[in-house]
Amino acid sequence: MKLVFLIIASNDPVHLQDELTQRRTWAKSNAIESIWLRGGQTLHFDKNTQTLSVPIEESYNNILAKSLQGLKWCIEQKPFDFLIRANVSTYFKVS
Repeated sequence: MKLVFLIIASNDPVHLQDELTQRRTWAKSNAIESIWLRGGQTLHFDKNTQTLSVPIEESYNNILAKSLQGLKWCIEQKPFDFLIRANVSTYFKVS
């Protein structure tokens, strides 16, 4: 079973610290794939950082549109059985 976490992220200091904590803990598990989703100028996926940028202004009001663009990209680009859209403040026990 292939599990993908699509984690909505932003560049403010609190959320960056939350993201770093995820990357050091549960999100580094080999059992899952984690993708951090950000707003940006163009559609771009960085394989090294597992960061997906979608062409949308980074703002709280755009969370739904940003999530939908990220989900669409995942459907088109990544095989998975389950996709969980989460936040950088979310903790999962992946076992």
